[in-house]
Amino acid sequence: MGDDAVARDSGIRSADRVLRILDEIAAAPYGLTAADVAHRLDLSTATAYRLLGTLVARDYLARSADARYVLGRAVDGLGRAVRSQLVATPEVRTLLSQLRDTARASAYL
Repeated sequence: MGDDAVARDSGIRSADRVLRILDEIAAAPYGLTAADVAHRLDLSTATAYRLLGTLVARDYLARSADARYVLGRAVDGLGRAVRSQLVATPEVRTLLSQLRDTARASAYL
């Protein structure tokens, strides 16, 4: 069973659509209009606007002056959390502290 079928069958279609919207907008250097999103995801325009509106309200997307949707500040917050959780692990932080102390200079990741 494909990913789309699993999403439909398990009742998480809206969550799947929201994630697909974020993927599509992230891949579009200048953002996308609601019509672009609806077309790419095979959604009705009304559904696209409803999902986009939710993402804008939660700051995962922003609407530009030319009515294009672009990634919002909440996405940046997720990126920072990923870097903190996956890259700057406690072990890495310990090594950076040791490097800083040994070199007597700032150590950044």
